[in-house]
Amino acid sequence: SAAAAAAKVLAPAKGGSGKQGKGEKRLEEMASLAVTARAKENLATALAEMTVGFTGAEVANLCNEAALRAAALNATHVTMTHFSEALDRMQGGLVRSRVMAAQDRHRTAIHEAGHAVVAWFSTNANPPVKASIVWRGETLGFVQSKPLERHSKTRIVYEDEMKVMLAGRVTEEVLLGDSSTGASNDLERVTDMAYYLVGKVGLSGSDKLGLMALLGRRGRTPHESALLEVTS
Repeated sequence: SAAAAAAKVLAPAKGGSGKQGKGEKRLEEMASLAVTARAKENLATALAEMTVGFTGAEVANLCNEAALRAAALNATHVTMTHFSEALDRMQGGLVRSRVMAAQDRHRTAIHEAGHAVVAWFSTNANPPVKASIVWRGETLGFVQSKPLERHSKTRIVYEDEMKVMLAGRVTEEVLLGDSSTGASNDLERVTDMAYYLVGKVGLSGSDKLGLMALLGRRGRTPHESALLEVTS
């Protein structure tokens, strides 16, 4: 049963001291619930794609959440639907009990659709997997992407990622005639990325700066004023 599966997954891994070992143990236990070898292989592949960049502890938490979700619904098996719902909860938090106003829901749908469409047509951006306008925590909606494993990034990759981040606000302005505060987090992320590119890794693409690192390891420093002066 799903309840038994939840108990099995929640049990401490034998001899698992490291985070990665803990996560691998949880994935192995979840994959063992698959009925056939093909189902087990498909589940393992889907889970691997879903958890790119996760630590062992995060993988274990995802498995725990999925098993508990299945148990709460009295399901006979833990499926990818439960894993997807568990990932939504990890990324966005609990579903809000309050009902979102119709106009807010419409604007959120347009905003998230903008992110998803630009991500889909951007060569170097992480491809979108799902868009949601379910109100979770402080998040009115989000687009879940399939992370691409990269050990380094070029300026073009960063530029595509920044386009995706700004696409929600731009789509609001084009289709609704104005923008909302829903893009505040997007603007913060774009700003941080721009400072990183220009001020830390020398990927500004400008001859004014060249190959210079104007920002310290901990982010913005007194060099920020010089950076602003040169790039203004």
